[in-house]
Amino acid sequence: MTTQGEGGTITITGTLSTSQEAEFRTSGLSSNITLRGNLDVGGDLTVKTSGEGSSLNITDGSIVLSDESSATFSSSGSDSPLHVSGTVAGSSVLFKSSGDSSNIVVDGTLSASAPLTFRAHGADSDIAVNGAISGENDVKLSLHESGSIYVRNSVEAGGTLKAKTRGGNIEVPCDLVAERGICLFSGQKVKVSAGGSISVAATVKTSVDGVHLSADGALQVAGNVKAADSVEFSAGSDVSVTGDVSADTGTIDVSSGASVTVSGDVSAAGSVDVDAVESTDVTGTVNAGADVSVSSGADTVISGDISADTGPIEVSAGSDLQVSGSVSAGEDVSLSAKSAGSELQVSGSVSAAGDVSVSSGGALYIEGSVSSAGGDIECISEDTITVVDSDVSGSSGVTIDADSTVSVSGTVTSGEGDIELSAGDGTSLWIAAETKFQWQGYVGEVYEDSFAEETNILFAAGDDTIWGKEKKRKKYKQRSNIVVINVYESV
Repeated sequence: MTTQGEGGTITITGTLSTSQEAEFRTSGLSSNITLRGNLDVGGDLTVKTSGEGSSLNITDGSIVLSDESSATFSSSGSDSPLHVSGTVAGSSVLFKSSGDSSNIVVDGTLSASAPLTFRAHGADSDIAVNGAISGENDVKLSLHESGSIYVRNSVEAGGTLKAKTRGGNIEVPCDLVAERGICLFSGQKVKVSAGGSISVAATVKTSVDGVHLSADGALQVAGNVKAADSVEFSAGSDVSVTGDVSADTGTIDVSSGASVTVSGDVSAAGSVDVDAVESTDVTGTVNAGADVSVSSGADTVISGDISADTGPIEVSAGSDLQVSGSVSAGEDVSLSAKSAGSELQVSGSVSAAGDVSVSSGGALYIEGSVSSAGGDIECISEDTITVVDSDVSGSSGVTIDADSTVSVSGTVTSGEGDIELSAGDGTSLWIAAETKFQWQGYVGEVYEDSFAEETNILFAAGDDTIWGKEKKRKKYKQRSNIVVINVYESV
């Protein structure tokens, strides 16, 4: 069955049934087709308008095709929108616009048992989901030229959900229409890529596979992302994660061509990897069942909490690194500020089941607690090291080694191994009053050759104490360049 008109209008408001294929076409300036009724088609269905200013409207009816049949709804010409709502059943359904400024708009609820594809080919043509999409199969939204995708209500896919732009933005600002019901962007697998930016304020959820959001511009995730498998966020510009992100069985990878900010809760059964060309700022919570890696080309600030249940944690900064929150690993912890002159400051807590390595290309400040339950602690600086009223505790050994001055106050503990303090040539090793050194079975022995020849080793006046067992006290020797006051015999 074929119905064709030129420069006119086709409107169906009742019920139309055919066992064959069906085709409805209009052409010419401002032509339009409106389907408000019910269509039952035994073969393929084609509905097409062409011409500048034409329109195609599928409104609140039902379209039923045979299981092997497909439907194509096409609007061709500039300023020729395609409006969709209703129910569609068949093997596949395509909504397509071809013309500049020709939007595809889902006005009401669109329900489909067939795979759904929305495709806009013209410049400045958007896809806007103002209503809701409920698909039992795959749902795909794609822009082939400039334009943006707006998801303002729920999109559910029984299969894979994909959204893609070439130069425009993707926005899922469902918080703006929360009164209309639950805002959900879900499917077995979700893949969203944009030539511009992506902004997600909704819930993004998968039931089988992962979530992949990729933008050439900025990526903002203010909603919650819940993936059955892995999560991948990548952007050519800034990445901001203010919502909660979880990967039930997989990993989480976040990469940015600029900066990364994490203020929400991020958790993965596997590893978590955060990589920024510029700075990284973690004010929220990052937890991994395996390992955690945070890397930036500029400053890194950890004022939130980072933990790895069974694996190591590595945090590296191209410039300064500040840890005022907590870092806790089931294996080793490595903190590094790579560049010469970069400062590393630990004012929070760092703990590891294995070794702890803290290294800086510039000054190193420890004002919090650093502990290792089953390994060594190594603090290395190419400049000065300052340990201020801190608790540094290693089960095997503690090494504090600077190319310049070392200043220590607080408590330094080694369960079994040695405590080694080393300052650079011509500089000072300063141990403040009331500083405590504790390790199993040993009194503090300072060997002259443990330090550079011209280094001054100064124990400040007051209750400086080196704690150990009395039987080892006689092994302590005072060297000519060492001043010691009040060395106690035992704990």
